[in-house]
Amino acid sequence: MERCTVFWILCALLRTSLAFNVDTENHVVHSGPTSSKFGFTVKQFVNQEGKWLVIGAPEAETSQTGVYRPGVVYKCRAQNPSECYVIPFDTTGNNQEWNGYAYIQTENKTQQWLGATLSTSSDNGAIVACAPRYVYFSRKGDKREPIGMCYVSAPDMDTQKFTPCKHYYDLTGGGELQKGDSIESFKLIMGPQASKVIE
Repeated sequence: MERCTVFWILCALLRTSLAFNVDTENHVVHSGPTSSKFGFTVKQFVNQEGKWLVIGAPEAETSQTGVYRPGVVYKCRAQNPSECYVIPFDTTGNNQEWNGYAYIQTENKTQQWLGATLSTSSDNGAIVACAPRYVYFSRKGDKREPIGMCYVSAPDMDTQKFTPCKHYYDLTGGGELQKGDSIESFKLIMGPQASKVIE
């Protein structure tokens, strides 16, 4: 009987605790391209220019040659939805390398989901954007590894691409590590289970 009473008291308390938006009159709505999954991930970012939102759209289309819907990361003013810019982490198509006989494709950025995972550091710091579905092809073209990758962009450096698992194979011959399916804070740490950033 006592459990039943406690249950009904909890139900009554939960019913009276309603959630609400703090400011329903001055809200700001950001929107992006249709079918791009704009807003899949959102992080706050502050630099000398002000307050920003870093927004992932992992199925957005780009002008990259030979790449279909690789994903895009936007930097938008927090209070001005019309002021959004694409962060140019990657503007090239799939890489091709000479294998001694011909140029072969060595990666697949199609539907790599760039922006599916984002992280930002403290004021004026770096932005990390990951594409967990990025696929690397071996130089011989006989292996395709869904290893994922991350880009790091900081004010004092050019954008850096991280794919540390390019040549990793487990005992079964697989190399699926999917870098960038989860990141937090800042010092870029990437391993077989997840990518991590520590501050």
